[in-house]
Amino acid sequence: MGCIMPTLLERPTPVVLTTKLCASGVQWLESGVIGKSTVKSAFTEEKAAFEAEKKSEEWGREGLRSKLRAAEEFLSKERAEWKEDELKAQVASKDKDLNAKDVEIAELKRRLHEQTDKNESLEIDLEAERVKAATAEEAKQRADEAKQRADEARDY
Repeated sequence: MGCIMPTLLERPTPVVLTTKLCASGVQWLESGVIGKSTVKSAFTEEKAAFEAEKKSEEWGREGLRSKLRAAEEFLSKERAEWKEDELKAQVASKDKDLNAKDVEIAELKRRLHEQTDKNESLEIDLEAERVKAATAEEAKQRADEAKQRADEARDY
């Protein structure tokens, strides 16, 4: 540790205070004058220590930036995967809905064919009934005509 101690000439003189410990555990301070080269080397050491600490802090900040970038990339990938999973789920849901619609359409087509077949059958039956009715009407007319002729023949 260094400090500046004024001398009698009022010029600052670099002084080092050192704490010493004797065998009995008593402490005392000793002071000594430091030369220019010692001050310069102490300054150089302090500067080197400061630069090393500055570099270490810079590396720490760069490490944190790197971790932040990695976390952001990871988050971006997770979001993309989540969106992809969400899209897959939506597609699966749409497929399920479309399959249900296909089943419904197939059932409606089946029922339509049944109704068409039934309608055709009813039309055939109706036509047969018309023919039967027409034949019955014709037979009735002929019977009426025959009866009328028979009545006319009796009346003569």
